[in-house]
Parts: sequence; structure tokens; C-alpha cells
Amino acid sequence: MKKVVLILWLLVLGNIGMKAEFRHIVRVDKKVSELKDTIDLSSPLGAFTASAYMQVKGNDSVCFDKIYTFRFCPLGKSYQNRKVQPEVKEEILNREVKQVVYYNDSVAGVISTFEGWGDEYGYMLTGSVFENGRWVNAGEQPVKSIEEGQLWLKEKLAPTLDRYAKYTSRISHVSTDTTAFIRYIQSHGREPEEFLLEALKQHRIVLYGEPLLSNKSWLMGL
Repeated sequence: MKKVVLILWLLVLGNIGMKAEFRHIVRVDKKVSELKDTIDLSSPLGAFTASAYMQVKGNDSVCFDKIYTFRFCPLGKSYQNRKVQPEVKEEILNREVKQVVYYNDSVAGVISTFEGWGDEYGYMLTGSVFENGRWVNAGEQPVKSIEEGQLWLKEKLAPTLDRYAKYTSRISHVSTDTTAFIRYIQSHGREPEEFLLEALKQHRIVLYGEPLLSNKSWLMGL
């Protein structure tokens, strides 16, 4: 009997602990079609709604870089409009937004119903991050239940976005004046082979990567 009681208490405490990590949860229970078609980035729900209507209309060229995190919007990249099939529009408009889960002041998730991939998944977690004074979208993850969406937000999405948060303001405001970079290279630049050998000498671990679709490489010493 004591063992059973202990297990029950552990389950209760585990659930309390999970819920306590969320700043708060807002129930919505509205279909996308019931939400206003506008770009309002004052809340995670507003960012989600803007993304949903962009997917319905296929007007990526106008909306994508406005409503998604800057990490999804490389400088110089242009987004093309898409032709959206009627059945896809209908599926998106019929999605029911269940909850907005605030992990903290800068990370949240919107959990909605999802029927786009058959019966394997029933819900979609859409991540949202507070970036440069506005809420923007930060990716999607299909899940099997609302509870799984909350858990995925807590254990996967939020820690990742929190790690990026401290770099956001610096990376997103890189100067467009290239002369400063040129001067730095002229003063501190070295030949790649020399740079690599120096990194190998100074660091215990050196990671060298080369993307398959690019001839640019990067080097990082740890």
C-alpha cells in the first residue's frame, strides 16, 4: 500500500513540476477561420494566425520574412508565392487552436489540431519566440496529443530557443556596411592553412564543416 501511495505521489509531483515550468496556459478553442486575418505580432497567437493565413494564401513573398524568426530569413533570400490546393486551404482553416502555452516571457507554443499527415498525428505545436519586440514563428512539430505538445515545448523547443536568445540581438543587427569587415580581414586575416593549424594547436577539439550545397566552409575551435 505504501508503495502504491508513493508512486501516486511521484506521478502527481511530476505533473505539478511540468505545469509549474509554464508561465501560463491560455485556452483558445477556436478554428483558424474564426481568427482575424491580419498580421498582429503582439502575441504568439497573432504570429500563428498570420502564418496560417499565409499558408492558406501562399503569399510567402509578402509575409514570410515578417512573421518568422530572422534565423529562417537569410539575407538576400527571396521567397516565392505558392499555389495552394483547395483541400489544403480547407484543412488549415478548419484547424482548431486549442492552447497557447507560455514557457516564459520569450518562448511560447501554440497547439492546434492537425490532419495534414493522416492519422499518425492529431496536433501541431507551432513555436513562437519574442524577438526584437515582437512575437514571430519559430518552426512546427507534429505531435500525437496536447500533452505531447506541451512536453515537446518544454524539453526540446524552449531550451533550443533559449540558447539562441542571447545571440539574437547581436546577430539580427549586423551592420550592412561591409567596409568594417574588410578592414578587419585586412588587419587580422590569415591564410586558411595557417588558421587551421593554429586552431589545432590551441584547442583540444576542432570542428570543421563543409555544407554539401556550398563551397563555403567554417571552422570552430572548442
